[in-house]
Amino acid sequence: AMNPFGATALASESNSRVSSRSRSRWRVKATSLCGVCDRADSRFSCPDGCRTTPRLVKMRSAPFTVSNCIDIAPTLFDEGWQEEMGITYQDIQWEATGERLTEATFQTYRERGGTVIIHMMKPEWIVKGIQDERTMIGSDGMPYAPGAHPRTAGTFSRVLGRYVREQKVIGLMEALRKMTIMPAQRLEAIAPMMRSKGRLQVGVDADITIFDPTTIIDKADFKGLKYSEGVQYVLINGQLVVENQQIRPNVFPGEAIVSKYRR
Repeated sequence: AMNPFGATALASESNSRVSSRSRSRWRVKATSLCGVCDRADSRFSCPDGCRTTPRLVKMRSAPFTVSNCIDIAPTLFDEGWQEEMGITYQDIQWEATGERLTEATFQTYRERGGTVIIHMMKPEWIVKGIQDERTMIGSDGMPYAPGAHPRTAGTFSRVLGRYVREQKVIGLMEALRKMTIMPAQRLEAIAPMMRSKGRLQVGVDADITIFDPTTIIDKADFKGLKYSEGVQYVLINGQLVVENQQIRPNVFPGEAIVSKYRR
């Protein structure tokens, strides 16, 4: 059986060709989190067949070089995994203790079973993903539970703090565009409620985050999903849910965003 990372690379290349020929839209999820290919140049060239029609393909990137907590037992680590993923034993971290593995400890833990964290994405991949004109910035949501990936709590503040302010990879307004209006417009056709999201204008939903660009930074890690620093106020539907960097208890003004096909 093919390693999932290799299969994903082939699927991306195939989807690119189909999308280009049929002019249908598709999206690459988590380009910097899943090794779609084993090199950034290869991964970001997969959708290049659609570059001349950029509305057809979009990618979603999160700014972390580590994977989710992954079971060490499945076929992902069958023979050839090091070559397939371009990593060594030292890139595997035992989640329970934080130790990096050796060949001996890898075999011991695999027989025992448990979860690991894979350090397989390179920092330059993250930069390339963030800078690409087709890339939105976002993340899937997870429960606030031990072992949850830090992107659950730190994706946006990490981009604004590390990649905008510190490294100056992209400008502030471009980062905000990738976080707000770009994903909103991407979803409008399937979820008309998104036409009222991602914008600051009269008549739309007052979903507003007020942050300090000189201090905002993520604090979440695998030990705990700590809240980010520098987020001063958050309004949802015009109601404050974060005030003076503190969450207001028992305030739930949000509404579910649903597809137009929901019955």
